[in-house]
Amino acid sequence: QTSCAALLAAGGAEAALRHAFLLAEEDLELQARHAKTKLLLSGCTATCALWNPAHRFVWIGYVGDSRAALLDPGGDLLHESLDHKASVQGERDRVMELGCEVDTQQHPDGTEETRVFIRDKCYPGLTITRSMGDTCVKDHGVDARPEVLCWPIDNCVSQHSGAPLLIVASDGLWQPLGTMRVATFVGDRVSRGLSMQDTVEELLTMAKASWHDLDREYCDDIAMLLVTLPGNGFSWESEPSLDAGAVAHSAWGSTHRNRGCADKLENAPCNIT
Repeated sequence: QTSCAALLAAGGAEAALRHAFLLAEEDLELQARHAKTKLLLSGCTATCALWNPAHRFVWIGYVGDSRAALLDPGGDLLHESLDHKASVQGERDRVMELGCEVDTQQHPDGTEETRVFIRDKCYPGLTITRSMGDTCVKDHGVDARPEVLCWPIDNCVSQHSGAPLLIVASDGLWQPLGTMRVATFVGDRVSRGLSMQDTVEELLTMAKASWHDLDREYCDDIAMLLVTLPGNGFSWESEPSLDAGAVAHSAWGSTHRNRGCADKLENAPCNIT
């Protein structure tokens, strides 16, 4: 059987990431069956970064809208992943071709909400077009196959010294702040000498305040990771360590919105096979 290690050894970073997501989805469904946990309407996003200091690239594999962004040391945006949402035409066409329909609602505050349902059904009402879990739509295009990106990290031209920065976060960060605002904030704090930990803690506070301004009764879950990615030829002054960021759950936000009948699906018997 093909292993991720064998694929990596052969230089197939993209193939290894795709295989890892496949195995993760299989394991998720297997463990759910053993635990008698239903994944019909339960799922999550996933983003994985693969990096080796001996190479000139970082690979990003992801499903859903937990975004990754690569910044230069000063906070200028170099690359970012594109969320898997039905508002993206290619994603929309793919899931509709495979049996989904897309519902768009305009809210009184001017915001637009786009969700994905199985055609002629009242569920699941996902805001994303790829996910782990959510097995009721796995045969209708909302699958766990990742999009894999390859970003160069060597020769990142910048007037600032230092290594590029990688930030990966759930949409609880990106939705209220946006990529450019996050990038500018991170670049400013890091250039002023703040640690990675202090930077993400301040960023978390700002995101929570922005959610409060948007909706006093709701704050989406927020999780983030901020690390440096030295390129090929970089010399560590000490043992390398990834300066991890902060993880927080301000409140639980769901990517599902059903049309009033999904409770019948959720309450159906769970058959163990």
